[in-house]
Amino acid sequence: MSEQYEQAVLERNSYGSSNSSWIFLAVIFVLALIIIFLSLSKLETNSNQNALIIEFQKTLFEQTNGLNDLTAYLSNNDEKNKHYFTRIKKYSNEIYHRFIIISEFIVDNGLLVDQKKFSRAEKNYRKPLDAILEQREKLIQFYKALGKVQQTLPRLLALNSEVTELLIQDNTSENHTYFITRQLFLIERVSNSVQILMDNVTGSAKVIAAADRIGRDMALIMRVYKGLLDGDYRMNVAKIKNLKVRAQLQKIAKTNVPLSKEIGIVLQLGIEVFQFSDRRFELEQQSKKLQKNYQTLFFDPNDTQEG
Repeated sequence: MSEQYEQAVLERNSYGSSNSSWIFLAVIFVLALIIIFLSLSKLETNSNQNALIIEFQKTLFEQTNGLNDLTAYLSNNDEKNKHYFTRIKKYSNEIYHRFIIISEFIVDNGLLVDQKKFSRAEKNYRKPLDAILEQREKLIQFYKALGKVQQTLPRLLALNSEVTELLIQDNTSENHTYFITRQLFLIERVSNSVQILMDNVTGSAKVIAAADRIGRDMALIMRVYKGLLDGDYRMNVAKIKNLKVRAQLQKIAKTNVPLSKEIGIVLQLGIEVFQFSDRRFELEQQSKKLQKNYQTLFFDPNDTQEG
């Protein structure tokens, strides 16, 4: 009886020990599964986060390149070209779109950056760019008028030369010859001033002086022609009576009507054009400041994010 009892106890203990081992192994297996699952989840989270960061930094690179491209385009291309502002608008649309992407990423990921400072840098960049785009019509109008002036001046010069020859043939007074010859000099100077504006409207003292000189020289040119036709005692110019000369002066008068109109447009819009140059320079400076802010966003996510 005692042997049977002992045998039963041994079998029970053996079964209990075996059962406990299986339970222990099961717990270990479950824990291992949990650890694997958490590791995979963390890996997937890190992978997704790294993908977001790579995409974000790609956007930063594109934005930096876009800012540089626009600055270079503004500096090296001709605003008289009809496609000039179309290209600027394309650049600005792309830059503004990336502004939104970058700002949303900063907010969504809690980046440790000065959001107000960053927004202010973007705003300071937008201001001259928007102003440049708003000047499109005035700049086009300015250069169109300037182009017409440039095309008309050679005809005016040719007509004036014909008048000079007629006066010499007629043995007219030295007074008339002096005034008509001086017109040649003034027309040439206006032509040179127009070329300065066509070549480079930089807002420099040279360009501003050229614009001012155009207005003063053209006013004097018009007054002399009128004086030769009608007489001007204040200028000491007597009325020309030679019919051939008067006929040529009438042609000049007709040429001067549209020329005066275009000169008026050039003088009226000149300030706008000089401001364009200033805004172009300002945009370049603001672009550099904005890019310094972007440099702080090329980050190690473990160091830059909260938590």
